[in-house]
Parts: sequence; C-alpha cells; structure tokens
Amino acid sequence: MHLRNLLWVSSLLFLLTCGKEPDSTPGSPASTSLSEKESISDPPVLTDEFRFTFLEEFKGLSPTSNLTEIRSIFGAENVREGMIYLVDGIEMPGYIVHEGEPEELHIFVPDISEDLQEINILIRQAASPWVSEEGIQIGTSLAELVTINGAPISFAGFSWDYGGFISDWHGGSLHGSAIRLDIGPNGTGDYPLEIMGDVRLRSDNPLLEKVPIIVGEIEVSLTNDPVKIGTYAPGKYFDRIRAGMTRADLIDLYGIEQLRDSQIHIGEGEFVEGAFLFPATPAEVQILYQEEAPHAVASIRISHRETPYYLQDVYQLAPGLDLPGLIALNDGHLEFAGFGWDYAGTVLDWQGGELEGLGVVLSPLNYEEVPPALIGDIPLQSKDLDIEGRLLFEVVEITVPLAD
Repeated sequence: MHLRNLLWVSSLLFLLTCGKEPDSTPGSPASTSLSEKESISDPPVLTDEFRFTFLEEFKGLSPTSNLTEIRSIFGAENVREGMIYLVDGIEMPGYIVHEGEPEELHIFVPDISEDLQEINILIRQAASPWVSEEGIQIGTSLAELVTINGAPISFAGFSWDYGGFISDWHGGSLHGSAIRLDIGPNGTGDYPLEIMGDVRLRSDNPLLEKVPIIVGEIEVSLTNDPVKIGTYAPGKYFDRIRAGMTRADLIDLYGIEQLRDSQIHIGEGEFVEGAFLFPATPAEVQILYQEEAPHAVASIRISHRETPYYLQDVYQLAPGLDLPGLIALNDGHLEFAGFGWDYAGTVLDWQGGELEGLGVVLSPLNYEEVPPALIGDIPLQSKDLDIEGRLLFEVVEITVPLAD
C-alpha cells in the first residue's frame, strides 16, 4: 500500500478551524503560488540508469519482485535486509539498496493478497540522482512541482511526523503520485507559525512566498491492481470492491469467514440486506446491498475511528474528524440535518465542494451542549456556526456509494 495508507490522522488541529485555504483565481497560472522572484531551473538531464516513472517503471522492478530479483537488479552486495522507517514510529521490514550512497533506496513489500501484489520504493537522499520522467527529484522546488502538475497542490504543514505529505493534486497531471515536501536546507527557520503542525496548506497560500519548499521524499508504488488498495472513490470502487460486484464476488475477494450477513438499519425502522466485512476489527465496514438487485453492492459504510480506508489522496477523512476539518477538506461550507432524530447530522448538501458524492453523518461530542436551535428535522448551515459551535461536532459515519 502507499505510505499514505499507513498515515492515519484522526483529526486536524485548531488551525484548520480558522477557515478554508485561500482560493485561486480560476485559470490563473499555477506557478503564482510562490514568489515571482523564485526562478524555475531547467529539468535535470534524464538517463536510463536513474530514470523512473510514477506507478509504472523503476529499474526493472515489478509488483512481484522479491529479494532474489532485487539483488539481481542492483547487485547482491548492494542490497541488505532491514527495517524501513516510515513515519510516526512505524517500521516495516524491507530492503536497503546502496546504503549510504546518493542513490540509496528503501524498498518494502506490503502483504496484500495472493493475487494483488505491490512494491514500494522510497527515495530520500538529498543528493539522489533518481529523477522522474517529468523531471522531479529530491530538491525540486514547490514552484517547479506546481508548474509540472499544472494545478495547485495541497499538503500538510511542517515540523511534525506527517509534515509535508501532499494530500491533493487538485486534478493535476501528478494525481496519484506520492511526494512529501520539506523546507530546504538553506532556509532561515524564521517562518509563520501558521504553516507548522497539523494544518492543510495550499501552494497558492501567500504565507509560503518566502519559504524555500522542496521535494524531500518520493515514493514510487508499483502494483498489478489499477486501483490503490485501501482507498475509495464514490461510484467507482472501495478497496478491492468495484461497482457492480455481488456478495459472491466479496466472498471470492475476502473469504466467507470475513463476511457476516446482517440486516442493516438505514433509519426510521427500515432495514436492508447487507453484511459486515472484517467484523470486530478496525477494518470493519457495513456492506449495503441494492433492494432491486439482491446481493449486489449498493454502498459501503465506515464508522470505526481507526479505519485504514481513505478517500484517494485525502487520508484525514475518517470518523473522529471535527466539523472544521470536514469543511477544510471539502474546501467550502456544507449543509447538514439538525439533531435529535433518525437522520440527525446527515450532510444534505456539499454545496459544490470537494467531497461531493460521499455520505457523511455528524454527531455532537456531547448532546447536552447542543443549542436547542440545532435540534430537530431542520437544515443547518456550517457557515452560520462560529468556531466554538463547529467544534461541537465530529464525523461518525462515512458512506461510499457504488450504485445509484
């Protein structure tokens, strides 16, 4: 799985409650995100020896490459087994290639399944010669990256374990690429506190104009599955589940022992046929079947606070996220139902935001603190709540539709 698959962040800090990221003017040049005085260097000269492509090719490696093949490609004397540090104390067994050299690589192979394989390559050395076909390497500036992407880039603030991870390419050409940003070694260290910590930044934020942000880490993920395991997209897929699949397909994918048939409550005393997948574990989800097509998947519900699943490129969206964080990820305000009834807290309208298509339910942290004006079958606007009012609510359920 992508390193981001391991990066569970339960909530965003208070800085996110201060409002959404600054908007860009539609059609404006993406490179205006940094100071115009910052020049964009010529792309590095690519050579076959150190060239790679995101998600497709890296030095002859494949999703099924094992230690023997890795040693054959890089030389047995240049490969050793070891623990690969990922982030936040997380380590995974893997292989270290050309240790201590500029071309050093860290490789790990997650155990996904017998028929779906993946291999991940991490590039971290400051002077690394590895360079993508687009001209991206360690040290590439944020301005260059935005220009190559052709769209703004959103990423986590700096100076914490998840600092600099890019979470949204905003539809640009680098969508799906895994890159972590950092502040360059020539920086002054005197930067706004607003860009530090668990806050979501965007490349066109004026606070970044004088910050020398560069690519600090690159992950290349090779997989024989066209869709990333552990991610989801409304109407398309959820993990290994695709639109149109049935209960029989679920059994083939996960095994009947991981599926528990059940009646799923959908509100006001109504139930539909469904099942629990991976019951009583953090990966537990509810599968709801279509009423008009028995045992055909209609949608998947997530409610565990430690769920490993995430919306592609948006790893912060999960149960436990507060309302200010949800507004930030949506890149705009939203409308939701009042509380104290069966459909309490259901998001009714994303108002054209980034999370359009998802079903999300909010719940108060403490019902006793909810003002009477927010109780009942009424539509509520997040923009009408002050900061303290928004912090009263958190996400408790996410529904990913796979059928109309």
